[in-house]
This record gives sequence, C-alpha cells and structure tokens, in this order.
Amino acid sequence: MLELSKVTKVYGDVPVVWDVDLFIPAGQITIIIGPSGCGKSTLIRIMNGLVPADRGSVCFIGAPVTPVTALSLRLRMGYMIQDGGLFPHLTARRNVILMACELGWSPARINARVMQLTELTRFPLDALDRYPAQLSGGQRQRVALQSLRQSSDKTMIARIALLTVVAIGAVRVSQAGEPSLVTVGSEVKLPR
Repeated sequence: MLELSKVTKVYGDVPVVWDVDLFIPAGQITIIIGPSGCGKSTLIRIMNGLVPADRGSVCFIGAPVTPVTALSLRLRMGYMIQDGGLFPHLTARRNVILMACELGWSPARINARVMQLTELTRFPLDALDRYPAQLSGGQRQRVALQSLRQSSDKTMIARIALLTVVAIGAVRVSQAGEPSLVTVGSEVKLPR
C-alpha cells in the first residue's frame, strides 16, 4: 500500500529524516510517535509527495511518489494538517465536501458520502450547517476526519494527536473501504 525505502531528508546540514524503511499494508493503522522536532511531520509530507525525499523512494499502491506523480496519487490520499485545517468561513458540510466538489463529483454522490461519513463519525446532522467556531472541539475533529476521508479511497495521512484518533474511533472511520491510516503524535510523559 505505502512503502518507504531508505528515505532521507536533509535541510541544510541537518538530517531531519534519515534512512527510514517503512511498509504500511492496506487497512492498517500506523502511529508514529516521537519528540517535537524529530521529523514526524516531514515524514508524512514525504509520504504524500508534498516534500521530496533527498534519497530513497516512496511508493503508494505500487506507484513511485515523484514530483510528476505526486498530485495524481495525492488525490487518492486524505491528508490532514496538525489542527485539522478547517476553513473558518465554510460550514462543516462545505469543509467536508470541498475536495469532492473540486474533483467534480455529482451532488448525489457527494450527499451519499456525507451521510456515510456523518454516520461513521457519529456527527450530528444538524451541525453540518454550522461554522467551525460554532462547533465543539470534538465536533471540529470529526469534521476534519470526514474531510480527510471524503475522497480518499486508500490512505489517510494525518498530523493529529494520538488521543484524538482513539477518542473518535479511527477504526470506525477506516472500516469504509479498509484504508490505511498513518498518524503522528508527540511523545507524552504522564505524571507519576
């Protein structure tokens, strides 16, 4: 599904990602945890072609992720930035369907997908017409997950907190079509 081989990224003289080998099969949830600044976000940007690796290779569904193929492959992945990336001037519904509209989906297909994702994330239907500022933190996270899953049929890559993944039930979200989920989170030291 998603495979990294000897992936390295260096900024100036600083190695950010070094010689990473990783295989993520279809339907698997993978969580990458490390301290702040260790290259987790850079690694997921490399996975979906937003940042090219300096060395090594990335393959998604058997195709190499290169500057030439990245856009077409990225259209088959969901990607969510650290804070969910909701547009504050769009309703929850518009945030969720943004990519589907861009891809030219029919209104019927979009509506069916919204209904499916709303059920999977247990998001209240009446909240779809609210703006992000009118939603609770948990509701905003669910909208971000719906947006992430809206048009992706194979892989979801998210920079969200581990506890968010557990709390929302990423397994439920990933059940629709068995996609992989890759997420990263910072190490958390619990008090003793």
